[in-house]
Amino acid sequence: MYDYVENDIKRILVKIGISSGDTIICHSNIGLFGRIKNFTNKKGLCSIFFSSIFDIIGKKGTLLVPTFTTHIPTNNKVFDVDKTPSKMGLFAEWVREHPKSIRSNDPFYSFAANGALASYFCNNIPHNSFEKNSVFDKLHAKNAKVLCLNHPGCTFLHYVERELNVPYRFDKTFSPSIIQNGHRITQNWKIWVRYLSDDKLAHDPRKFVKFIKDQSIGRYATLGRGEMLTITTTEIYNSVLSGLQQDKWFLVKAKKNDSQVIINKYYK
Repeated sequence: MYDYVENDIKRILVKIGISSGDTIICHSNIGLFGRIKNFTNKKGLCSIFFSSIFDIIGKKGTLLVPTFTTHIPTNNKVFDVDKTPSKMGLFAEWVREHPKSIRSNDPFYSFAANGALASYFCNNIPHNSFEKNSVFDKLHAKNAKVLCLNHPGCTFLHYVERELNVPYRFDKTFSPSIIQNGHRITQNWKIWVRYLSDDKLAHDPRKFVKFIKDQSIGRYATLGRGEMLTITTTEIYNSVLSGLQQDKWFLVKAKKNDSQVIINKYYK
């Protein structure tokens, strides 16, 4: 028994708006789609999804996957651009290891990119994961499409939060060791963090998913046992702007009633 076939992947990708020349950032958990017909192994499954995407976006398209290593600062680990595995799932790691992929040298929020604009996205980035000319900023400038394969999270939200200067996050400087092209250096990097002492400031991805569905933003379709979603970075930016104007806590676990307590705790 199987839940879907290879041609279903391309059919659904087209249905939710993926097209030739697109720039795509893909968050994924492809195992949740169930069993594909003629399944061989996990690497073969990754290859099928990769080929299905590029069959549509073509040579002028670009695929990016998050290859984040946010554990680096807390564990005093060395970030090796070429060798450090990501913590972002099977498909992201497969793309990172693809011989034609390029990885950005951000020790916390790196991306692996493959396709026409891979060098543009991954090279010449600032030492701040979310500021101007970062990968996130470039994705916004290109109005990239966020493709979620059974994955409710979307790290681009943090970029929007920083642009809008939400009250529950701040820039924090770390000094990780980075190995690139065989050379080891220590650099100062800033990332946009929350106060870890209060779990109410953690993101609740279900809030954002519910919000965009209530607003009829994004395009959805079922594949096998799972769901695909596409939404552009411009749609995310504008919808988050609208949501934060109504309730500046709407992306986190905190509720409006918690806001004054949190403000008194951190901002006075």
